[in-house]
Amino acid sequence: SDKFYHNLTLVYYNILAGSCMALALKFAGSGHAQTRDLIIEIIETVLKVEPLTNEFATGRSSKNKLDHYSQLNILSVLALSLTIVCAGYCDLKAFKTLKILRKKVKSSKDFDAVYGFNMAIHMSIGFLFLGNGSSTFGNSDFQILCLLLSTFPVFPSSINDNRFHLQALRHFYVLAIQDNLFHLIDIDTKKPLKLPLELQTLDKTSKMTKQKLISPLYLNSFEDWKRLRLLDDAYHRLVDA
Repeated sequence: SDKFYHNLTLVYYNILAGSCMALALKFAGSGHAQTRDLIIEIIETVLKVEPLTNEFATGRSSKNKLDHYSQLNILSVLALSLTIVCAGYCDLKAFKTLKILRKKVKSSKDFDAVYGFNMAIHMSIGFLFLGNGSSTFGNSDFQILCLLLSTFPVFPSSINDNRFHLQALRHFYVLAIQDNLFHLIDIDTKKPLKLPLELQTLDKTSKMTKQKLISPLYLNSFEDWKRLRLLDDAYHRLVDA
């Protein structure tokens, strides 16, 4: 029936946004490149959706179109999903996407109506650069609960709007934070060092692989650490097995 075109479009894009949030919570703080690229691709798709000029239109003219408010709401959920995955990784690709989203929200004429969307975009930027790149989000049951509370996808219309979600709960993301940076410290100068390392890990087939890397390292980039060896001749070749 023609009368349901807009509703179907709205349902479809909200399902996409909800699926991305579920993926983000599964890969929270992992920096998973495939998940990041998928969410960015969906963001680009939503950005290209034509605006609905008449919000009461229900016929064929409203097919594959979103009203301005719904589009911003979906984009805000996708922005938070993207940065939950990339939290603390200072990912340039994700940052460029957030800049585009921020510009879109900022261009809205009714600032009061998009207060919550401004909040969501700026929360996303904070997540991306969490702890200046030294921290990220964990994915334990408790940490996922805290992330869900802080990114609940119903955004306030003003600073005093607590009708559907208590705004104080937006700060619960702090309880989901964990350290994500492994770096070496000189015992005399107490300063971090940039040194070559050999890291042995187990892949998904339980096969041991060796990688030569430079410290500092992101801890969550490697799931199963088995052995770490320092390769610099200026220092004793420490081995952590």
